[in-house]
Order: sequence, then structure tokens, then C-alpha cells
Amino acid sequence: MADKPTKFSLQDIQPDTMRQSIDAFQIASDYAVAKGMRFTGNPYVRSGMLLLLKEARVGIVSAGEAIVEINLTEYQVTKGMIILLPHDTIVNIRSASNDYALNGTVLLPTISVDEPIILHPEDDVHQDTFRIYDTLCTLCQNHPGRKNVIEHLQRAIVDNVCALRTSTLPLQSSQTSSSRGEDIFRMFKLLVSRNARTERKVSFYADQLCVSPHYLMSVIQRVSGQSVMAWVEHAAMLQAKILLTTNKATLSSIAEDMNFPTTTAFCRWFKRIEGFPPGEYKNHTSYIKNHK
Repeated sequence: MADKPTKFSLQDIQPDTMRQSIDAFQIASDYAVAKGMRFTGNPYVRSGMLLLLKEARVGIVSAGEAIVEINLTEYQVTKGMIILLPHDTIVNIRSASNDYALNGTVLLPTISVDEPIILHPEDDVHQDTFRIYDTLCTLCQNHPGRKNVIEHLQRAIVDNVCALRTSTLPLQSSQTSSSRGEDIFRMFKLLVSRNARTERKVSFYADQLCVSPHYLMSVIQRVSGQSVMAWVEHAAMLQAKILLTTNKATLSSIAEDMNFPTTTAFCRWFKRIEGFPPGEYKNHTSYIKNHK
């Protein structure tokens, strides 16, 4: 059974354990900064892991490369790339090189991030962001209690990333049918990543996008090569696996949380997609966590 999910939030991190696979690390109750966070030997992040990132964060790839799925979109991330993620992002680490490492910061809860932004490596363009991040690291190390200054620096990083993303978007004199389809697909994936836990009907997403169900199904199939329901069920399954790794969660509570009419309906849905029942998955992942 692949994809063993885990929450990756400030409350779940043991600082002494984290420091074994990181060059520099500063953690508080509501923020963190890290330099040289390696995947090799890291119990919190590794190749093949499914993560639920509870807080928003910024990552800067400092070495190596990885294939990751971020809220239903797969990326090849390499050295120099900047990654901005909102809270409750699901990251599926498909693979990572042995030298893969990140610098990054967990953002204070007062800083809002709307959707993931991934910027390609362009050293000259990204230097301002790197300098702000280095200043943030120095401040957090020397004056960790200066939350107002830390917030300003984190917000400056986020604003700079958003500005860089806007400046690199292609200019279009008119919206073609293909670009409209790609825009609908982007908005659809964002809606699915946020709502698939409880909403699994095509009509819901069509209504949200102000198009007909038939049109939505046609566009998503044409642009992505997959059906609307394939995307929805994949996103819902990721949410189910996250819930199944919560120790106190029962199958009945998960079924209710995911808006299934009965526990039996949830179990049938899970087994139809995965090929085995959710109870078997829950027991397996519990065993893995208890025997690390």
C-alpha cells in the first residue's frame, strides 16, 4: 500500500528530531524557518510520502530535484525554484533525488495565501526574494520574539513571489478557446482540492464555475485527458487517506465527515477505487507509524 499520509504542522514536529536532518532550524508556536532541510534521513518528509501541510509556507529548493503533486498538479521541482503553498495543501512526494533539500519558512497564521505558486529558477529575478529570506533567518535566530518584524518579512516574501508570478504570466490580447479551457481547468482543480472531501458531484463544480455539467466534462476531458470524476475521486481519496491516519477517527466519523450517507457507502467507495477496504488501510498505516 503506497501513499502513507501524515500531517506536517508545527504542532506535530519534534525540534530535536527535525534538527538531525537540517542545517539550521528555528521553531516557535506559530512560525518556523529552516535552512538545508534534507529528505534523506528525515522522518517528516521523504520520497513516497503523502503530506497534509496545515500551515501556509514558502519553500526554496536548495539542491537536487523531485517530482511532487501539489493539490492535484504534478511538478518537477529543481534547485532555485520557489514554492508558495496555502494552508491545508496536500503534497504527494512522488520521488526525490538523494541530495534533495529545501530552505523555507512556515508562515504566521495572519498571512493569507490563496493558491499554490511555483516559480522556475531564474537567479537574477529571484535574488530579492533570497535576500529577504536570508534576513528573515538571521532575525529569527537572533530575535525570535520580534513577531511584528518577522511578519513583515514573511509578508514581503509572499508579496514578492506573487508579484513575480504576475509579471511572468503571458500577455494575451484576446482569450482563445484553448486558453479559456485551461483557465477553467485551473479553477476546477482549485475548487476540487478545496471541496472534494464533501462534494463529489459534477453539478456542484459546474455551478461553481457557471457552466453546464456537459460543457465542464467536455473541457476537462479535452484539456487534461481525464474525466471530471477521475479528478474529484483522486482528490477525495487523498482526503480520505489523511483522515484514516488520524488515530481517533473511526470509519463512521470519517464517512460522516466526507458526506457519505452511511459507513457502508464510504467503505464501498474506498474499496472500488483502491481495491481493498478502508479499515485495512487504516490498520496498515497505524502499524507503520507504531513501528518506525
